[in-house]
Amino acid sequence: MNTALEIIVLDARDAVEAAAGGATQLEVVRDLDLGGLTPDLTLLAEIRAAVRLPLNAMVRPHARDFVYSPEESAQILRDAAAVMRCGADGVVFGALTEAGAVDVALVRSVLAVCRAVNPVVRLTFHRAIEAVADADAALTALIGLADRVLASGLQAGQGESRELLGAWVRRYGADIHFACGGGVMLANARQIALATGVPEVHLGGAVRTNGRVDRAKVAAVASNLGLAEDGH
Repeated sequence: MNTALEIIVLDARDAVEAAAGGATQLEVVRDLDLGGLTPDLTLLAEIRAAVRLPLNAMVRPHARDFVYSPEESAQILRDAAAVMRCGADGVVFGALTEAGAVDVALVRSVLAVCRAVNPVVRLTFHRAIEAVADADAALTALIGLADRVLASGLQAGQGESRELLGAWVRRYGADIHFACGGGVMLANARQIALATGVPEVHLGGAVRTNGRVDRAKVAAVASNLGLAEDGH
């Protein structure tokens, strides 16, 4: 089993603990309780200096929805370029139209400004995918734009079943790298990876103690996934 482990971090201390516990990459955000917003650039630079792991920076100006005004879109483009200049290896972003489709034009623009800083940037389309009107149309639109899609795979009325995510992996996995986030815990991380075929799991609150990343909890998940601790 070769499943990558991404941990959400808020600052350099979180990043060091996550790396020491065996994380393979990090997602940098602020306001975790809001689902993650664009991080402070100073903190992002400190995280970059503290660890060598790949960093994916959230680009999300607010938590209201995923439909952005022209003014918000302009801010998103500035933020995307800024996080790349601060050392992010990738950006985590999602945008929808009023009709619930992927905002392809804005995603394409974000990718362009990021590539101007780093031509090999990795773009993750986040859990906005779960708010689209037609998931198959959305995923098809993302082929060639997003390298990675972050989703829970959970559906209303189906408990902890991740059948939808498994279906996406089988149908689109040759073109899109899927990561499972949302409801992933130490107790179920391995089961989710095996059941869905996702090559990566993504954890936030499940590896925190008193609000901070707990190295031991990260290590427990990494061990469960068959990853070795290798520090930062």
